[in-house]
Amino acid sequence: MKIKQILIVSLSLLVLFLVPKNVVNATTYTADYTLTSDETITEDLSITGGTINLNGFTLTVEGNVSQTGGILHLNGGTLHVKGNYSMSNQSGQLWMDHLDDYFLVEGDFFFNARSTLTAGVLEIKGDFTQRRSTYYLSS
Repeated sequence: MKIKQILIVSLSLLVLFLVPKNVVNATTYTADYTLTSDETITEDLSITGGTINLNGFTLTVEGNVSQTGGILHLNGGTLHVKGNYSMSNQSGQLWMDHLDDYFLVEGDFFFNARSTLTAGVLEIKGDFTQRRSTYYLSS
């Protein structure tokens, strides 16, 4: 009986060591999130609200990033998007305000929002599109 228990524990430990740390599948961020280590998202990422703070770490997205709201704050970190990046709503914001900020987009970059781009490096390997929508209220 003791041999079986030891074998089960050993298999459990083996499984724990085989699963990569900080890797998640497709996800949607709607609330505040701060990285505490480097992370990889294996599919697409959707940002609809809250603030994502890279906090000096690296976030790698193996798919596309779609930002329709919220704040993406590099904060001395690195964002590596292997697909396309799209910010298509006026409520989304991109903040790059540290010299160490680095944003690499291997695909296309579509931008239609407010932002703070005062420091760091933005590298785009695909097409760059920027649009600005202006809304007027009349009485």
